Amino acid sequence: MRGKANVCSILDVSIDWFTATFTEGLKQNFAKAKCEKVMKEAEAGGLERSYTNRLGFVGERVDGFFYGLRGDSLMVIGSGATADIQAPFFLGLAEKCTRLDLAATLHDGDTGRDWTVIAYNQCKRDGRISSGQMKTHRIEGSPDGRTLYIGSRSSDRFVRIYDKTAESKGAYPPRTWRWEVEYKYPRAGGVATRLAANHWSPASKMDILRSGLGDLRVNLPCAGVSSGWLPRRPHLETTDETRLKYAARVIGPFLTNLIRNVGEKRVTDALARSLLVRERIVSRETGELEAK
Repeated sequence: MRGKANVCSILDVSIDWFTATFTEGLKQNFAKAKCEKVMKEAEAGGLERSYTNRLGFVGERVDGFFYGLRGDSLMVIGSGATADIQAPFFLGLAEKCTRLDLAATLHDGDTGRDWTVIAYNQCKRDGRISSGQMKTHRIEGSPDGRTLYIGSRSSDRFVRIYDKTAESKGAYPPRTWRWEVEYKYPRAGGVATRLAANHWSPASKMDILRSGLGDLRVNLPCAGVSSGWLPRRPHLETTDETRLKYAARVIGPFLTNLIRNVGEKRVTDALARSLLVRERIVSRETGELEAK
């Protein structure tokens, strides 16, 4: 007997989260006015606004929406249905998009199928994952919750695949699954630009989501073909200042831990042998080797 088709029906596809920042100026003034309008509309709908602090930005929040100031900067956060509605305005105006999540909710007629297992077996074929360069983590909750994480939450791309029925406590029909890709700066900005160029259409959201998952060998199990478009990290020019910042952020902590583990003398000796501490250079004037 033939098995059921490996395809789910689409319930929705949307922007599930965005974070945008604005510095002083006309754009920030427009953003503030829009934020206040969103707040008042939420209040008119019976929701209560409250003061809060997010990442040092002090402001107000209402269900699914926050805006606040830190110095001269304004930060706006949208989540859930509010994010999908408000993203075109705020991301179209923002000077920086620091986070942008895309999500598709699919319903599977086969209640015995576990998409976290299927996706895990798919992504293991990717060399970055099979080599350990990119981490995966699958958990099973109680009673039916299952979640697969691909990548690191601190990276600029992070994937979640989970049982939406269990996560929503039955608000969705049995065996409804959610596929999410969380993009952070700088990739988030590229995604926002792509969506704006395609008028924030559901088709463009689905394409970016499908392409992002496909890059990790994970197939989104619904009808449609991927364009293969991926947000690329922009090339950043390196200077002595950026190298010093990298040394302070990466090399400094690495050497500190190494000294703690093996002792300062061994590290110093190793560095001397690598000619970092005791460098030999050729004098431009004499052409002779000099110790420095």
